[in-house]
Amino acid sequence: MISFSNILFRDIGPKEVIDYGNYGISINRHNAIELGLNPVLYIYDNSIIQESIKYNYESAIIPQVLDCFKEFKMKFPNLDATSYIKINPLSAESKNLLNSIDKNTNDSLIKSLRNIFGRIFENSNNQLLLSKPYKVVRKNGDIRIAYNEREWRKIFLDLHFITEFEPNGKINGEFGTWLNKRKPHLNHNPHVLKIPLESMNFIFVKDQHEVDEIKNFLGNLNIKIPQNLIIDTLNNLKGIENNN
Repeated sequence: MISFSNILFRDIGPKEVIDYGNYGISINRHNAIELGLNPVLYIYDNSIIQESIKYNYESAIIPQVLDCFKEFKMKFPNLDATSYIKINPLSAESKNLLNSIDKNTNDSLIKSLRNIFGRIFENSNNQLLLSKPYKVVRKNGDIRIAYNEREWRKIFLDLHFITEFEPNGKINGEFGTWLNKRKPHLNHNPHVLKIPLESMNFIFVKDQHEVDEIKNFLGNLNIKIPQNLIIDTLNNLKGIENNN
């Protein structure tokens, strides 16, 4: 994902809502939507939203392999196929569905169920990608109220989740590798976000001399600075904002 915060300049700084340094760009919400960004859904433990997403996500996995269960039942009619599933707890609805499958179950029905629950799984996956705990714990142990950031995200649906644990309960080594890798984790097409200069409202920097450096850089590239784009220091932009 690529993340933005829908906040004011006064909320940026070491003792403010976010502190990601003295450099950044700003775009308005209309352009954010055109670029495929979405506001995130903030959730907390055991909330209605969290339980709903979790239930839909886990329950939609099983129906996608009903054809395998039919084959299993035909070969081993006396075995309980649900005992081989590692999802714990397995919902009563999923268990009843699996136990209703036998050699006489219509293949067209199985295909239809697989397609329907496949879409439910994809939609739940999208909801997971756009969900975030309202309160998070940083690596140093500090608690931060992430809800204050009003985050918007650009997500990439072709990428898969990397879970902390394997289905057998063992630690997933790939998870640790990505967790400790410096950002950006992916920096090549198609997993980058190219923002046209015309879509930017502000470019902010730390020091005044850097304002001229950016303007000169764009000038040397024969790029005309759009009229709506303001390039200035973060402190100056905070001052303008406060005066307004």
